[in-house]
Amino acid sequence: MAQKRPASATSTTQPPRKKQYVEKPKSLKASRKHLVTTKKNADREEKAAPPKSKRKAPITSNERNLLIRDFYGKEVALFDSEKLKAGGLKAVMEDADETRKGRIMNALKSSLTRIFDNPDKGAVGHPVVHRALWEYLQEVSRLPTPEDQTKARNEMFENCHELLAEMAHTKDGSRAVREFVVWGSAKDRKKILKTFKPHLEKMCLDDQAQLVLFTCLDAIDDTKTLISSIVNDVVSLAPKLVFPSSSTDPTTTTDVASGRRSLIYLLLPRDPRYFTPALIRTIAETDDVIAQTSKKDAEVRKKEILTGASAGLLKFVASEAEKLVRDPAGSLVAADVVLHADGDNTSATKALLKPLVDSPFPPPSSSSESHPMDLAHSSRLYKTLLQGGRFSQKSNSVIPVPSYSAINFARSMLDEVGKDKLLTMATDGGGAFVLTELLERFIKDGTDAEKKGLKAWIGSKTAKKRVEGSSAKGKDALLSKYNELCS
Repeated sequence: MAQKRPASATSTTQPPRKKQYVEKPKSLKASRKHLVTTKKNADREEKAAPPKSKRKAPITSNERNLLIRDFYGKEVALFDSEKLKAGGLKAVMEDADETRKGRIMNALKSSLTRIFDNPDKGAVGHPVVHRALWEYLQEVSRLPTPEDQTKARNEMFENCHELLAEMAHTKDGSRAVREFVVWGSAKDRKKILKTFKPHLEKMCLDDQAQLVLFTCLDAIDDTKTLISSIVNDVVSLAPKLVFPSSSTDPTTTTDVASGRRSLIYLLLPRDPRYFTPALIRTIAETDDVIAQTSKKDAEVRKKEILTGASAGLLKFVASEAEKLVRDPAGSLVAADVVLHADGDNTSATKALLKPLVDSPFPPPSSSSESHPMDLAHSSRLYKTLLQGGRFSQKSNSVIPVPSYSAINFARSMLDEVGKDKLLTMATDGGGAFVLTELLERFIKDGTDAEKKGLKAWIGSKTAKKRVEGSSAKGKDALLSKYNELCS
């Protein structure tokens, strides 16, 4: 019979563990209600919490250089990490002999080719790949002979020309694609245009990709193909490029700023009112190569592109005049289209005047919209068209557009809007400066009969009394022009 072991002197008896009481729902229905309430409370807390930023900090140039070292082969990855970190591939190549340079270039070419041969894996759109491609093309331009450069560049182009649109959205990718455009043959450039065609809207709205389109417009001599492949499609996208798709989403406003530049480049390439000095310098990076590879005179090319785009742009202004007049940025585009487009602008100018004709003045109290003449950007639009050009702060004067007839616009305004309404808008609204410019235009370019008719109208006692009794801004300028006309 087994004997009981004596209890150890050192053993301690632990207190009995307390049972944890978990309240159980009285029924299945109560359980479900409890779960729903818990989920609702969690959702409220999640909404109340500040949104987490999804944007990661951009990588530094040193980090980027280390990320792409595997593209250059094991030799560089093992022995040149410090040089890569400090100055990228250029720093490695500076101290390498010709044999080693060849090995590095072959390794880089093989790495890129593997990626371009397997675009479905998604690596083509990665900025690191674009950086590697741009570094490869920079080293190609340093090869000893033009024949070697052309051969290496053409081989890489054949590997990736169908993927160029996917690489144009980053800084390095855009610069690499532009390099292919400016060095490409006429046949290569046609392939590039064909690749871009399905992606034009996204390219127009992207800060980097639109630089590629600008380079195409600057470099390609075959303007007939250029107009059919790019220009006509960009013009057809005008409403999406000028007007934000959402007034509440600030990102669409940013996109449209890029879109307007894509449209304006057809009319006024590199105009400093739309393109910053830094952006103009970026666009000009390829000018030296274009001078070598393009045969057509740059001014001739610009004129042909302008002619190809003008009809569609004037039609756009005529069809969207009401929105353009009321939109601050749209009014700028409308003014430049009417001033610079090649062709008959009568329909466009009449459409721009229609809001003045159709909108009652003063607006009824029930209306939430201001009259177009009381909007600063709208009155500036009409003033610009009456002046015949933009005011230049540099020269402190209006720079007239030779191909545009300001007197014809003044005549249309007088006929379409009417004298009485113009005077009312000048004395009771924001139209004093516009009427001043209209009188100035007739004083300069009007016929004697037109001046006589204006003098009889604006020089009447009733009209003068209304102007003198007005408190409108610009009254003094209007009275000065009245005295000049009646003297």
